[in-house]
Amino acid sequence: MSAESALELTIYRILVTRYCKAASLSVLLYDYLLTLDREISFIWKSNWGIGKVIYILARYSALVDTPWALWLSLTPNASPSMCLRTYIPAIWVAVFGIASAEAILFLRTSALYGNVTKVSVSLFFVWASVLICCIAVTSVYLSTIKFAPSPAAFFVGCFQTAGSRIIYGDYVALLLQETIIVALTIYRAVKTGIHSNDRLVQTLYRDGLFYFLYLLIIAIGNIILLAIGPPALLELIAPFQRVMHAVLSTRVLLHARSAAENKEVTVTDLRFAISTVMHGTPSVANVDPEQQSGSENRTAVSSANN
Repeated sequence: MSAESALELTIYRILVTRYCKAASLSVLLYDYLLTLDREISFIWKSNWGIGKVIYILARYSALVDTPWALWLSLTPNASPSMCLRTYIPAIWVAVFGIASAEAILFLRTSALYGNVTKVSVSLFFVWASVLICCIAVTSVYLSTIKFAPSPAAFFVGCFQTAGSRIIYGDYVALLLQETIIVALTIYRAVKTGIHSNDRLVQTLYRDGLFYFLYLLIIAIGNIILLAIGPPALLELIAPFQRVMHAVLSTRVLLHARSAAENKEVTVTDLRFAISTVMHGTPSVANVDPEQQSGSENRTAVSSANN
């Protein structure tokens, strides 16, 4: 293949990646509009707590770095130095945004185990270890990236010419983390059964099994692309994976709070749910004695939503 043909192919692949970035942003904005009413009802009107803080970080960081990344791809007359200065902060926003999304998923998993200290501490250790690993790997990756002037008059945006494949480590770490979450969710479901009359518990299991499987499939596809794909396509799936972390994790919280308000929940369960979802730690005194046997699962709401 001639040098000219190789350049044309590279530019074509970069343009395909940019279309995927635009499509990912469209998915993010569409989901935001779909869920805005529930966010206003169940997040903004609720008391401040760890769930609300993490939700805001997971939700709105994506609304910062996703259009930011697209802008870098479309801005005209982008110099290599400007691209480098603006690319690095966007990557860090994405890293900590994904960490916030994963925190929601870990809180939900801990909740399914009744907030047992041993499980909660173990999950926090996994989450913190993966975050530290991603920070280290990303730091090394950012030290290797280089940008060059536009290779053609019609080509706008930043043109990246170098970047270590060590970034592969970030996605492997996320894959391992999400595999642990799925395994713990399935183990809990098999051990205790998922045929609960508690809508809150059903919601947490459903979201856990389906959403985590979606993220696993996306992560595996991204890792395969990083391992064998051409350099120009290395970011083909990454923007979509980043967006889906924000979309799916925040929906876990919205669905749990929505279930707490659903009229199909029994009076006792609803009273318990509203106490935990809206005001923090539940008051066990408000739960009927015959319902306390199910308190381990209901405590899920406290962790997943606060």
